[in-house]
Amino acid sequence: MKKQSSTSRLFSYFKEYKPQIFIIIVCVIIYTLGRTISPFMSGYIIDNYILVGDLPGLLPAVLLVLAIFLSTSISGLIQNRVMIKIAGKAIRNLRHDLFARLEGLSLKYFDSVSIGELMSRFTNDIDNISVTLNQSLLEIVSSVLVLLGILVFMLFLNIKLALVTIISTPITLILSNILAKKTRASFAASQQKLGELNGYIEENISSEKVIIAYGMQEDTINRFSKVNDDLVKISIKAQTTAGLMAPFMNGISNINLAIIAAYGSYLTLHNQATVGLVVIFINFARQFFQPLNQLANLYNQIQLALTGAERVFEVMDEVPDIQNSPNSIPAEDFEGVVDISHLDFSYVEGNPILKDINLHVEKGKMFGIIGPTGSGKSTIMNLLPRFYDYQGGKITIDNTLIKDFKIDDLRNRIGMVLQDTVIFTGTIKENIKFGNLDANDDDVIEAAKAANIHDYIMTLPNKYETMLDSNASALSAGQKQLLTIARTIISKPDILILDEATSNIDTRTEIKIQEAMNNMMRGRTSFVIAHRLKTILHADQIVVLKDGSIFEQGTHKELLEKNGFYAELYRNQFSI
Repeated sequence: MKKQSSTSRLFSYFKEYKPQIFIIIVCVIIYTLGRTISPFMSGYIIDNYILVGDLPGLLPAVLLVLAIFLSTSISGLIQNRVMIKIAGKAIRNLRHDLFARLEGLSLKYFDSVSIGELMSRFTNDIDNISVTLNQSLLEIVSSVLVLLGILVFMLFLNIKLALVTIISTPITLILSNILAKKTRASFAASQQKLGELNGYIEENISSEKVIIAYGMQEDTINRFSKVNDDLVKISIKAQTTAGLMAPFMNGISNINLAIIAAYGSYLTLHNQATVGLVVIFINFARQFFQPLNQLANLYNQIQLALTGAERVFEVMDEVPDIQNSPNSIPAEDFEGVVDISHLDFSYVEGNPILKDINLHVEKGKMFGIIGPTGSGKSTIMNLLPRFYDYQGGKITIDNTLIKDFKIDDLRNRIGMVLQDTVIFTGTIKENIKFGNLDANDDDVIEAAKAANIHDYIMTLPNKYETMLDSNASALSAGQKQLLTIARTIISKPDILILDEATSNIDTRTEIKIQEAMNNMMRGRTSFVIAHRLKTILHADQIVVLKDGSIFEQGTHKELLEKNGFYAELYRNQFSI
């Protein structure tokens, strides 16, 4: 099946506004007729009233011209107002679809694209489309219709003068097409470079503390200048190429007017044309090339919009690599028995991260995972809720392959508390309810109490209605972690993943977090990834990963008796 062009896909967003489009079409027709008839009327009045001295008949003719001008202006106002409304709604729907597509993509996509690049598509690209739809689209449509209308009128009045008027049009179209191809490529490169620049800015703003701490401001500015200079060079090339269009069109238009005036004068002197007819064709020539000039002036914006549409639909065409299988089944309440058999995984082909991992976790048991950085601890936990799909082996929950469950159901049954806390803009209550939007106020309070954060919340002036932003400056690092634990508790998961949940937390806060974690893990199958061994000393099983493989496995006591990597790590942490 042939893939739709970006232009046709963009216009598909107007399908639901057919009544409004009908109004626009009627107005455009009136507007086009007005612009087409007015040049004819000027010549007609000269020949039939002014040159013959028919002053009584001149007044009605002038009033008719005024009526044409008035109807043209009114129709233009109406079509612009209606177009702005439906274009705004179309852009709203386009932006919604783009956001919905992003929310449906898997983590692998976000690993390969910077936040700044995605933001550029949401802002610059969609803004360029919006400007074109609001300000340029009707001009383009009316310009094309005016061209056709004038062409019909000219051919009807005088074929010779009509041919002289349009003789330069093929040359204009051919050269315009050549410029269009070159400019389109330049604008695409410019938008891509702008996305890179936005990505660099976003990355540095989010890392400003580190940049200042290491005194890297000057180096960062120099790197920014390089990216910025590259953008300027590409933009200048694009704008220069596109800027040739308007002077080129004006030059041809002026030459054409001179030719028509000369040829029309010749015809008039030989009684083959009237003065009024020549005036009509001079006005027609201006009207004929005016739409072409308008298109030339709009050319830059049109190219930006088309490039923006391509970039937006490029994201919308992305297919999630993690999808439900054709016969996927609901994931209802889990018993929580997890089996991992001969598991192999790599983020990049040829660079294995996990090799032949075999684990068995009983219902309601706590399973500790430790190992050096890069050993694959977090990767195993990313595979369990299918953030990524493994390449070899299998993972089952309650003897069912995780790939056979509906993805949303599977993830709803697995709760996660990560090292990096995420706080959303909204109230404390809303942040906790993010784990279960159907929860009531009592559920929120119960979850907060289980997470050991309720007492602190009650000291705040607005308590659970306290507003937070993404920085959550009202909360300490430990309190943010307790809030995310409450969010996980309220989701009532059957399986828990705690990934370095107590890292970078002071000892006193760690005790509160550990108590909250114990409340949360009670009766649930739990995986705890830890650097601090005190959080997993009482785990039912502990696995030590090294270089993507299982290095040691057993209880705390068994691993101490082996006197291997775990025992050495234990002695280092507890100074034994």
